[in-house]
Amino acid sequence: MSADLVAFMNARLDEDEQFAQGPWGDNGYSEYNEPGAPGHHLRVLAEVDAKRRIIATCNHVLAYEDHGHWLANQTLAILAMPYRDHPNYQPEWAPDA
Repeated sequence: MSADLVAFMNARLDEDEQFAQGPWGDNGYSEYNEPGAPGHHLRVLAEVDAKRRIIATCNHVLAYEDHGHWLANQTLAILAMPYRDHPNYQPEWAPDA
């Protein structure tokens, strides 16, 4: 499960990053947000970077560590929740209740 979920998340983050790097004008402001506000492209890029680091850490735990697999899998599943309406999202990726 985790390798497919990691690939899915990386693809979604690529899409988020590409969107956030869209045309924002010379001043770096979107037309509807101040820097640091939810949805502002610079904040989205920072969130993408943070999520990539979390995913890399989880992937490392799953590949090389003896402990922490449940937590790493749950973390990945929780990070994927906002994308659950995406056509490539798999129901088995839902986090444990």
